[in-house]
Amino acid sequence: GQALVWLQVEGNQLAQRLEASHGDSQEDWNTFTHEKIRQLIKSQRVQNKLGIVFEKEKDKTQRKDFVFVSARKREAFCQLLQLMKNRHSSQDEPDMISVFIGTWNMGSVPPSKNISSWFASKGLGKTLDEMTVSIPHDIYAFGTQENSMGDKEWVDVTRSALKDFTEIEYRLIAMQSLWNIKIAVLVKPEHENRISHVGTSSVKTGIANTLGNKGAVGVSFMFNGTSFGFVNCHLTSGNEKTAR
Repeated sequence: GQALVWLQVEGNQLAQRLEASHGDSQEDWNTFTHEKIRQLIKSQRVQNKLGIVFEKEKDKTQRKDFVFVSARKREAFCQLLQLMKNRHSSQDEPDMISVFIGTWNMGSVPPSKNISSWFASKGLGKTLDEMTVSIPHDIYAFGTQENSMGDKEWVDVTRSALKDFTEIEYRLIAMQSLWNIKIAVLVKPEHENRISHVGTSSVKTGIANTLGNKGAVGVSFMFNGTSFGFVNCHLTSGNEKTAR
């Protein structure tokens, strides 16, 4: 018959228990501390399937595959594992960070006083799991189009909203704008000294490639030894300007 696998994240441990369909426990809880979890493998074909590679003995690993109720539950579980590893790791440097990327065509209308629903992904599209929606990300990248606000004003709005939402004073890595196309990237204060080689750029694709009402803005940087790049585009219909 079918069996259920219960996974529980608590403290610095992942606990697993197998239960048969009639409810009888088939084995006691198996627990794995965070340093024993070597790799998470997300199935591309089955969106709610996750493979976890555990360290069993020296130089030996074991992979177990789990199927979640939904893809959203799988993502929430991965976030919880990441939070557990970051919080309890004895390493000086993080080996895993989370990034929030948001895009918003504001239609030249000022934002409402409370934009926290954007950070929580509680819009008309895909929403986050309620268990992890309030977990602060390490980096936030905001791309806006038709944003009539000034650069400083917009940064102040996002930083203030993030502080209300996460109770953290995020630091601005970079802000780049091209007319009303903007990109702002913010980072947790404890990561500020890990950021280097910050670069910004913009490309105009408006009439004769000189008007800035259409185009793209970008921000790049190094986080320790890893390079990151974010691009926000606002193009005309079609793909003739994509290569530029």
